[in-house]
Amino acid sequence: MAFEGRPRMTAVLALFRRHPVISAMVLFAADLAVVVLAGIVAKALGAGGMQAAFVALCFDTVLVAVLLGALGWWRAAGFNRPARWRNLRLLWIPAAALIVLPLVAGVHTLAPSTAAYLVVAYALTGFTEEAWYRGLLLRVLGPLGPRRAVFLSAALFGAAHLVNLMFRANPFLVFAQAIGAFSEGVGLAALRLRINTIWPLITLHFFEDLLLHFTRLPVIPVNVVQSIILLVYGLYLIRNRQALEPAQIDEATTGYVAEEGARA
Repeated sequence: MAFEGRPRMTAVLALFRRHPVISAMVLFAADLAVVVLAGIVAKALGAGGMQAAFVALCFDTVLVAVLLGALGWWRAAGFNRPARWRNLRLLWIPAAALIVLPLVAGVHTLAPSTAAYLVVAYALTGFTEEAWYRGLLLRVLGPLGPRRAVFLSAALFGAAHLVNLMFRANPFLVFAQAIGAFSEGVGLAALRLRINTIWPLITLHFFEDLLLHFTRLPVIPVNVVQSIILLVYGLYLIRNRQALEPAQIDEATTGYVAEEGARA
């Protein structure tokens, strides 16, 4: 078995295949290093907490895009055409939890400038975090098998949110956010394997983050409910071999393909 990608990256791809956990940890560390360094520099230049976080996000967006391009993994990470999508019916529960639930009590308005900033910031967040954790890292962890890849990518997703200790004053909320991110990461990673595309996940991620600023419901309880729903749903999606079979037979999902004989 071997990863597919750009020929000039053969040695790197072989390393990913032989050492998926170490490779994922190195990429995770690179991600955190970029975010932390960019945040520190932004703060040193006088940016506030939220502005520094936005600068760090922009650098992180560029990094994951460069990595996917260099490896030739855009399509395999889930940035593929609708012809390769499947099981889209599985999206209705996450959509109800992340989009419908915050809207059930109506919405309140924000200043146009604030709303515009949130749209841009969360569009970048949705793309970047999904590209990293349900795209690049989930693919790198593919040789471990779908279940392990789901849980490890979710664990890294949760741990990544601890970097918010740099930008937010309340450590309790940051740790709670990390636990919630792990829970949602299980659901999103399982969903990524089952639907074989990342585009709907980026959309769901964007609306979840954005609508929590517009909802009239208490934000923390709503987000806790969302996290629990996605965790339970993710466990359901990976519950048995039959449920995982589509992920195991699709090269773009598992992240590796058979060599010449299997291709024939």
